Amino acid sequence: MGISIDDLKSKARQHKGFAKPNVFQVILPSFGIAEFGSDNISLFCTEVTMPGRQITTREKTIGPVTQPMAYGYLTQEISMTFRLMNDYGVRKYFEFWQNKAFNQQTKEVGFKNEYAKSVRIRQLKHGTDLPVYQSQSIADLSLGIFNFNVSINTSTDIVHECTLIDAFPNTMNGIAFSDASTDAVSDLNVSLTYTNWETTRTI
Repeated sequence: MGISIDDLKSKARQHKGFAKPNVFQVILPSFGIAEFGSDNISLFCTEVTMPGRQITTREKTIGPVTQPMAYGYLTQEISMTFRLMNDYGVRKYFEFWQNKAFNQQTKEVGFKNEYAKSVRIRQLKHGTDLPVYQSQSIADLSLGIFNFNVSINTSTDIVHECTLIDAFPNTMNGIAFSDASTDAVSDLNVSLTYTNWETTRTI
């Protein structure tokens, strides 16, 4: 038996519509410094991945049957991409965070409870609006070259949220320059490692 368009529409309404990959938000630690407010940094995130998990297995033979048995799990690093402003505030933020793990001036390694923080990644409901306080802060920007998809007004806008546990940026990639990129905006890509993740909110 085939599925009609009406059936598909009904199922879409029943399950609150289709999730859109371009409507998301990341919440980063602020470290108590106004310049590094998580709202300010998260606003410029253009790409991130919701974490996954692989259950690790090993072969075990019971009688005549050999079968995989679970014994643990693996997580993958989370990559985030941010657009840069001319004050390089996003890069300064991640330099500051990495310095808490390994101080480039003193060459001292930090305590993990000082640099490992929670990071939240949210899928938002399609149609979520940019709140007024952020609209005012970006009023002088040319919105045509930016992708502001990441902000919410109420908790009902959150479709699904995962929290990275004990996360920190182990990799901050270099920034490529080219005289042919006259209409491009510089990006910064960072990778976060973490102990585990958990689902902290879903509808």
